[in-house]
Amino acid sequence: MERRELKGLRFGLWTVKGPDHSSGREWFWRCVCDCGAERVIRGYHLTSGHSSSCGCLKAELLRHRDHTIRSHAGLSQTAEYRAWANMMNRCYNPAYRNYRYWGGRGIKVCDRWHDFEAFVADMGKPPPDRSLDRIDNASDYALENCRWATRSEQRRNQRPRGPYGPRKPKKNPLSQNEFCPS
Repeated sequence: MERRELKGLRFGLWTVKGPDHSSGREWFWRCVCDCGAERVIRGYHLTSGHSSSCGCLKAELLRHRDHTIRSHAGLSQTAEYRAWANMMNRCYNPAYRNYRYWGGRGIKVCDRWHDFEAFVADMGKPPPDRSLDRIDNASDYALENCRWATRSEQRRNQRPRGPYGPRKPKKNPLSQNEFCPS
């Protein structure tokens, strides 16, 4: 079977040294990673981008991505860290379940609060039974627009939902005198 020449080409951190063997219609290539590791890689995995390193690249990317979490080890169980991490996810992580309601609407976090310590210095620790709330729901997360609020305060501060405008207040069934016996 005829093969495409890959010797000397680079794919991610791999440099192809030469062909190793073929299996049916597929060629396997001997490659060396920039970190020095040698492996035999399927040709398709190289050309499709499925394999771009021996694993050292993934480890390096994970180190950078998780730097914030690791640098705050032990704090992830605190209420203020959970509030900060959730705020950051809501605004910057499209994979977050409700991203569309925050980051998807253009809500951002002020530059200073990208640092957890600055967030805590500005907001302090949350009082019991309170969580982070934006006073103006159309504005970004910043010191002048945030507070620690109770559930009822947050419920009153929600933006209108639904295609028909603001929600209508629910009627209290006890206030309807015609249903209450005298």
